[in-house]
Amino acid sequence: MQVGYLISNQKRLFYILHKATEFQHVILYIPPFAEEQNKSRAMISQTAKTFAKAGQSVLMLDLYATGDSQGLLQTATWQDWLQNINDAVLWLQQQGFQEISLWGLRLGCLLISDYLLTSTFQFKQLLFWQPILKGKLFLKQFLRLKVAAEMSSKNPPTVKKLQIQLEQTGELEIAGYLINQSLAQSIEMALLEQTNLTFIGQLNWFEINPNATLSPASQKIIAAWQEDYQCSITSQSITAEPFWLTQEITIADELKQQSIHIF
Repeated sequence: MQVGYLISNQKRLFYILHKATEFQHVILYIPPFAEEQNKSRAMISQTAKTFAKAGQSVLMLDLYATGDSQGLLQTATWQDWLQNINDAVLWLQQQGFQEISLWGLRLGCLLISDYLLTSTFQFKQLLFWQPILKGKLFLKQFLRLKVAAEMSSKNPPTVKKLQIQLEQTGELEIAGYLINQSLAQSIEMALLEQTNLTFIGQLNWFEINPNATLSPASQKIIAAWQEDYQCSITSQSITAEPFWLTQEITIADELKQQSIHIF
């Protein structure tokens, strides 16, 4: 395991690189947003180690102003994070990796899909875990955390009031995370379906769903991509705990094992 910093936009990004014996292919992991990143660290760390034991190196990256990387979240923009992904890909090439795959969880998938709109790099595979389909819905859910936290106050906020406050003040603290209007607006506008899979060899889509089937919205996006692009797309629904939300540390073993088999 190698720990260090790589440079993106003159800022230091913290990374952990799990090196496999076969030093050729690497999986670049893009994390989810805010507290979901913290709650999923154990699951991601275990999976990365298992990947490495199976012969697949993994670069776990903290995006600008998140985790142990340089910067304050209230200064971060969506464009910063897109640049971080691009700079990490270039850095991995400089380290001698000949093949690169991308692995995203939740908002990380949405970032990857947006990044692919401008990238012409030939990625071996994409691995999507519980991708967020619409940034607008995700942002509303995030704002509801503040609504729930202040429900007992004399003047409890609504999502609409918080959106207006964010527009007027330029930033808003939610569940201990101070976000700026630019980042919130970018998240709100992001759509997973708006991407480019021309330079992707294979996409692997996993969802945790008690019904053992993908959501209708997910199925619709996958069907459209299968019609528009030549890359192979596989999807699977798994029954497990949503480890990015649970209060206690949770490991979704089946998700981990099924993901290892795809590389």
